[in-house]
Amino acid sequence: MSVDEQVLIQRGDPELDKIISIFKKGKFERHKDRDLIMKKLDRNLNNALNKTTNKTPFQMLHDYSPRFNDGILRKQADESAERWTDPTEIQTSIRERIENMQKKKKKDEGHLRQKKCGTTSYKSEQVVVMKNTPILTG
Repeated sequence: MSVDEQVLIQRGDPELDKIISIFKKGKFERHKDRDLIMKKLDRNLNNALNKTTNKTPFQMLHDYSPRFNDGILRKQADESAERWTDPTEIQTSIRERIENMQKKKKKDEGHLRQKKCGTTSYKSEQVVVMKNTPILTG
């Protein structure tokens, strides 16, 4: 399977679009290091913070933030700081946050639409007269 076929499955993600452009530039024509590069890309994508949840995919699923470059000393330093919580609790809080963000977005869109269109409203006993615009000739 070629690089294009592998990446077309997940096309549309902005991070993956950057990756596709790197592969298409011809730097990896022979694809000798493709397996190493794909592993690194997978690691980077799984450790990227989500804008809505402010968590990485690993943290959302397992309450775990993997460390790749710091070695054993980083692990020992972080053991006291990191506390484990049940992943189901994390996932429910993330769901609630996403729902709240969606409600807020809908509310903001409604407010902007009302502001853009104006707040003209009529009561049932009011008389409203509408005229056609004059047709201009010549």
